[in-house]
Amino acid sequence: MFLHQIALDETVPMSNSLCTEQSLCEHLLEAKRNREQGVKGIPAVEVLAQIDAIIDKVEAHE
Repeated sequence: MFLHQIALDETVPMSNSLCTEQSLCEHLLEAKRNREQGVKGIPAVEVLAQIDAIIDKVEAHE
């Protein structure tokens, strides 16, 4: 869910932090609409690599 929040750049209330089947379907439909409108996403592997790079940079400055 954490990656989902990053990818969509939105906050998720704790009560909605666990995806239900319905909310997952809604998110998939939203992603499909976004792709149809030309919105480009970032693969999760890329997001994780960016997070790792940021952590490494911060740890190097400690």
